[in-house]
Amino acid sequence: CDAKFIFVKSIDMIYLLLFGCIFCILNCGCGGIFMSVKFKLAICQMRVTDDKSKNIEKAIDMLAEAADNGADVAALPEMFNCPYDSGKFKDYGEDEKSGETVRTVSEAAKSLGIYVVAGSIPEYCDGRLYNTSFVFGRAGEIIARHRKVHAAAY
Repeated sequence: CDAKFIFVKSIDMIYLLLFGCIFCILNCGCGGIFMSVKFKLAICQMRVTDDKSKNIEKAIDMLAEAADNGADVAALPEMFNCPYDSGKFKDYGEDEKSGETVRTVSEAAKSLGIYVVAGSIPEYCDGRLYNTSFVFGRAGEIIARHRKVHAAAY
């Protein structure tokens, strides 16, 4: 696909590459190959604190700013709802179905009408803790997820 990406050292580019292919498949029907799709991508970077709710609020503010500036897609940073400290991941972890972060970002994607690559958050699934990136469609639905597992246990 001819979608263009901005390479930023601190973003895990596999998420954006994956999302670019999904975006192509959903919007041009090309199967992610050989078609040119143009879209405006916002890369959001932020400092996180120990306050999960404030981190989420800041992320939502950044998504709103991205949408106000014409972004079709906004990407949040890795572990945007908590400090990047493996000792804290368990305390900030949440379930996809009932988690504050997933619910709030889903609502934002829907109300703003943009795609969101939600960086990553600590997520519990089947008793395991993952570093999970969720991708939300314009209607707020989860259209993709990537669960990253490191060799070192959280």
